[in-house]
Amino acid sequence: MTMESAVDHDVVVVDEFDALAIEVKTSPTIESVNSVAPIPAKYPAKLHARKVAAELNVSDGLVFLPGEPSREYEDSDMGPAFRQRRYFYYLSGANFADCAVPLSGEFLREMADVRVDLTSLQPAVDQARVVKTEYEVAMIRKANAVSAAAHRRVAERLLHLENEAEIEAIFQARCTNAGTRDQAYAIIAGSGPNAGTLH
Repeated sequence: MTMESAVDHDVVVVDEFDALAIEVKTSPTIESVNSVAPIPAKYPAKLHARKVAAELNVSDGLVFLPGEPSREYEDSDMGPAFRQRRYFYYLSGANFADCAVPLSGEFLREMADVRVDLTSLQPAVDQARVVKTEYEVAMIRKANAVSAAAHRRVAERLLHLENEAEIEAIFQARCTNAGTRDQAYAIIAGSGPNAGTLH
């Protein structure tokens, strides 16, 4: 069976006490991971905005929402890895620094007699995000498929690895190779005594 075959496994009895081991045979190809849930071509920002407006029970209005600013370390031209603000991404789909909806706060300053509500947006977005759109479901399915493939790749090589850093590197490489540059959370790779402490 080649490395590009479908994922398969066997449950094997390893001793007289009926202890079981799972032997993973291969991991899925990148093509099979990407075909699990084809991502719709266009991010549904307008649909998300309509869902939030429905939760706010308004037919018109304006939301000013800044995205994550770019940051640099002191005395450096480098900064931490960029991660967009979740609410901003939900309403805009923009995953780059220094942007806002609308494009600038200057627009707000030009408007007279604006009623500002700083408390309603977060609960409305929270509620709007409860029921996932087709796009979000497809993204979740892809994330699950990529993560499962990365776990399988680690399992295939586990007996030949020397330390936890190699586990993390294989997991990260498999995810990156499948087109997912970022992780939803830090990779936890623990073995031996370290496996009992996740955080």
